[in-house]
Amino acid sequence: MELLITIPKLKNLHELSLRCGDGYENFKWSSLIDYYVFCEKNTLKKVYISLSEGMTLNSPIKQNYILNDLRISVQTLDDLYRIFEILPNITRLRVNVATHNASQLIPLQAHYPKCLNAFHIETYDTQVMLFDDMQCLLRNLPTITHFSLEIHTCDKYYLDGNSWESMLSTCLPQISQFYMMIRYHDNNFIDVNAVLEKFSTEFWLNEKKWFVACYMSNTIVYLDTVPHVLLNKCDVLETTIHMSNLKSTGGCVQSKYVQEISIDGHHEHFSMTEWFQIINQFPFIRKLDLSSINTFGFASLSVKFSHLVSLHHLGIYRSYQNRTNINFFTHMIKMMPKLKRLSIYYTELIYLTKQLNDAENLCCGIEYLDIISTAKIDGQIIAADIDKVSSLFRNIKHLKFHLTSIRVMKPKYRETLLIKMLNDFSNLISFNMICSKTNLKFHFLESGQLNKWLKTNVDKLMNNEEALYTSYSKTCFQLWF
Repeated sequence: MELLITIPKLKNLHELSLRCGDGYENFKWSSLIDYYVFCEKNTLKKVYISLSEGMTLNSPIKQNYILNDLRISVQTLDDLYRIFEILPNITRLRVNVATHNASQLIPLQAHYPKCLNAFHIETYDTQVMLFDDMQCLLRNLPTITHFSLEIHTCDKYYLDGNSWESMLSTCLPQISQFYMMIRYHDNNFIDVNAVLEKFSTEFWLNEKKWFVACYMSNTIVYLDTVPHVLLNKCDVLETTIHMSNLKSTGGCVQSKYVQEISIDGHHEHFSMTEWFQIINQFPFIRKLDLSSINTFGFASLSVKFSHLVSLHHLGIYRSYQNRTNINFFTHMIKMMPKLKRLSIYYTELIYLTKQLNDAENLCCGIEYLDIISTAKIDGQIIAADIDKVSSLFRNIKHLKFHLTSIRVMKPKYRETLLIKMLNDFSNLISFNMICSKTNLKFHFLESGQLNKWLKTNVDKLMNNEEALYTSYSKTCFQLWF
């Protein structure tokens, strides 16, 4: 908050990035950012603002003619139009619209920027923007040369290649680059081949050379331009195992411009080969999240598997019955020579430790381990399990526990378990335990006892070595050696 107040005084500050997660007072931060970033005189030219619920902007006191590059999350479409009014010289705008405002209307006297050339809009609320609303918006932004959108919708016109062709041709005469990711939330009576046919005209295939791919899950139709291009490091391609059934109008489906991908298996029965067919399309990803996995069998010898040479973070979130297919897991690890971080639920982790052979050294390269535990599904954390995990993951330097409730650790064993966690992982540099719904209730760390307890119980600290940083609160315990 103090930083915002000083912004007008920092004469050489040209770029600013602000990110406020859950728990921050959205309205209060919106008002402060609105005033000090947009209204007060400053030298900012490029700004990135992320609020968990999106910013609410007031009608401008005065316009800002300096800021020309903005990435922002806003609450409603009304706030987008206020941005246009506040920033008449904006040239690059990337906006996320959080929610639909039932009373929203496109302003009759709206102000539109005259120099906007790169525009990205995204929303995960299916009611925010109908296709007609998009057309009204773009009609007033004819200077755009680069346009992209990621939208969840119930408006079928977003699947109509003819409507898109008409809108792009008439509203954006200068457009040279176009990317879209559309998630249509009603797959009744949708024919993928019929959708692709309308994106197979002279305009799409020859004039613009823009290709699209389409596939369906049980509830959603996915329509994307290919290859996928997500160049911002915070962008995630969220898709489904049904991507293995993808059909396209042509072009190269494999993408080297995606850094992070999340694949939802919906607990549906798909083969290992089908999973790897999707993963192979993104050879340069840095992070891969897999959820609701229900895979079987062995990988087909007919499929060539790419080594994911840039991947350093793998997340496995809930396999069927919490039993990760061991063949699937080992094959993935062998594809990831630079894997450094694993995020996984506790029960699945314990299942893996019982299936894997220590001698294989599959997990020796992993240095970051994030363990998620929920009381209802993952059960109790016990000492024997910590033994197995520390034995298999011998080189862990950063250990993090995300607990939904402290009930996963029985009261009479909590201190013993914490001591074991801190000592069994002998290469630890940092330890973090967060409890999201209840207090940690480590009473033995309260009343100023933290440093004394650490000196008495942590092997590394017994020989007068000082901890670099320690912190204990009701919901978080952190330690850096």
